[in-house]
Amino acid sequence: MLRLVLLTAAAVAAVAASPTMPLAAKALYNSDLFQGDIKGVAGQEAGKERAAILGSSYLWPGGQVPYVFGSSITSGQRNLILDAMTDYHSLTCVRFVPRTSEHDYIEIVSNDNGCWSYVGKIGGMQRVSLDVNGCMYRGTAVHELMHAVGFFHEQTRNDRDSYVIIHYENIIAGTSYNFDKDTNWQYAGADYNYASIMHYGMYAFSTNWGVAPTIVPTQSGATILDPYDKHGMTSSDATQIKTLYSC
Repeated sequence: MLRLVLLTAAAVAAVAASPTMPLAAKALYNSDLFQGDIKGVAGQEAGKERAAILGSSYLWPGGQVPYVFGSSITSGQRNLILDAMTDYHSLTCVRFVPRTSEHDYIEIVSNDNGCWSYVGKIGGMQRVSLDVNGCMYRGTAVHELMHAVGFFHEQTRNDRDSYVIIHYENIIAGTSYNFDKDTNWQYAGADYNYASIMHYGMYAFSTNWGVAPTIVPTQSGATILDPYDKHGMTSSDATQIKTLYSC
């Protein structure tokens, strides 16, 4: 009996010692969305999304992305998002421009659930959600905007197995599809980068956050941070955008 009590106490202590999943991660890793934060993919049927090359008709003409802020966006949130947009304006040819009368545009809101975006231009108004509860980080904003520009996640690259090991045994049951590789992926001018703003962290969809990693770098001593822990895009992210948009 004493042994059972001691074992139970030890198990409780172990659970109590486990790190708590940050709100920023909960908002990013949505179990009901493709790869956690993709609401839909331009040119693909809803519910049957897959990582694949986007046709030119699903990119933003001339790299111009018209946007509006929803009524939920505060002045402070607006400033953070505008600051995130400067990465695109200073490092790439993509420009986020205030919408006038354009038919296709993004609406950025902070009162929806979670952090998410569509990949590419779907036509008409499309939302980018930066939930006030967990998404108001510069890195997260850059990440979701890059989805809108037309990009998937770095860890879905077809060459990823040379750089990371996916520990499927640590992935929450029913979510392993989020780690499927893009079999149609093509090199876009930049090598795999652990620091990419489009790379998920080491505990994405983990059964035990902070303890059981799902993405482990093959490079000794390397670590992989979540988008919200990064300041912004890397030069390799910028290179891929410029390659996609031929600029």
